[in-house]
Amino acid sequence: MEYCKNATEFTTANGGKPWKYALLAHDVVDRTSSFQYLMAFA
Repeated sequence: MEYCKNATEFTTANGGKPWKYALLAHDVVDRTSSFQYLMAFA
C-alpha cells in the first residue's frame, strides 16, 4: 500500500494515473484469469 501511495504521488505529478492496491486470495488467482475477473474479487 505504501508503494502504491508513492507511485501515485509520482505518476499524478507527472501526468499519470493513480495506482490502486488489490489483495487477492491465492485460490482466486489462476493462469487463465483475466485482469477484470481478478479485480472483481479485490
